[in-house]
Amino acid sequence: YCQKCMQKGCSLCNYTGYNSREVLSETLYINEIISNMLLKNDDTSLIKKYLIEENFHSLEKDGIHKVKNNITSIEEINRVLKQYL
Repeated sequence: YCQKCMQKGCSLCNYTGYNSREVLSETLYINEIISNMLLKNDDTSLIKKYLIEENFHSLEKDGIHKVKNNITSIEEINRVLKQYL
């Protein structure tokens, strides 16, 4: 978000509150355990549980990291993630 105006709008951000784009990302590496879960057609809740145990860096975690580092706002993360959840 625009750090000059703190999302209020100014000439730098063309009065939008945002002056650049930032990517939220997650990368799932398919290891042997995940591969077996997928091949067995395991329930997604089991896969999610495993990923949480393995400290998977999800879209949500990436968004929280960007909010904590003043890269974007929690409102923008919530707006964007609503489209994917």
